[in-house]
Amino acid sequence: MPSIWSMTSSIQVTGRFVEQTFTATAGQTAFVLTEFTYLPGTERLWVFINGQKQDATEFTETSSTVVTLNEACDGGETVTCAIIGAET
Repeated sequence: MPSIWSMTSSIQVTGRFVEQTFTATAGQTAFVLTEFTYLPGTERLWVFINGQKQDATEFTETSSTVVTLNEACDGGETVTCAIIGAET
């Protein structure tokens, strides 16, 4: 699957960039991250549903490995979690 990122200008980033993509089941709200952990509340986590970036008010950083959406997904939706500066 191609990355959701396309660069039109260059930026300098310190840290590791990691993304993890899920295919949601009908009614799913919680997504368990296995590719990385992060420190909740640092505003480093980005969440996309079907390629559309979600506002930080649309999800909860439940723990360092769980993201919970405020609204349930339809089955088959693509949810991507991405972070700069992943811990592992």
